[in-house]
Amino acid sequence: MVSDQTRNEIWQELLDSDRLVRYYTAVANHYRRMHALTLLLLAFGAASSFAAVLDVLPSAVQLIANALVGLVAVWVFIADYAKKAAVAHMISSQCDRLDTLWRNLWLEVEDIDEGTARERLVALAKEMNEATSRSGDAGIVDNRRLNNKSEAEAFKTISERYAVQ
Repeated sequence: MVSDQTRNEIWQELLDSDRLVRYYTAVANHYRRMHALTLLLLAFGAASSFAAVLDVLPSAVQLIANALVGLVAVWVFIADYAKKAAVAHMISSQCDRLDTLWRNLWLEVEDIDEGTARERLVALAKEMNEATSRSGDAGIVDNRRLNNKSEAEAFKTISERYAVQ
């Protein structure tokens, strides 16, 4: 028989795993959009610079276009949105795999003993922590708005799925 404390910890971790999947998916999408935007700005600036070479644009526009290309090119390297998007996607995939294991543990909680439940809880929590710790190495900044949104969606979905009051 699993104690109420262990059952509650598994439930909280289940909620958190769903939140993390949603959060890192949203973060990856955010960084993909930012990367696409910087490339679009770079393409616009480059097209303007090319038009300037053809002497189609006034010199003031040429100057602005050249400055834009330079600034955006530097920003692309500094921000490194592509790397951040890739790392966030990888974390999201790992969290999704672990989320499945948390769901399985929750469904099995009535059929396993306390020791087994605690052992699996600790192992899964450790693995989740290792997966999400990679975000700091990639320079992924916490996004409170996305996190709060992900938390609300996770609580609603998981509570409805498992009919917990």
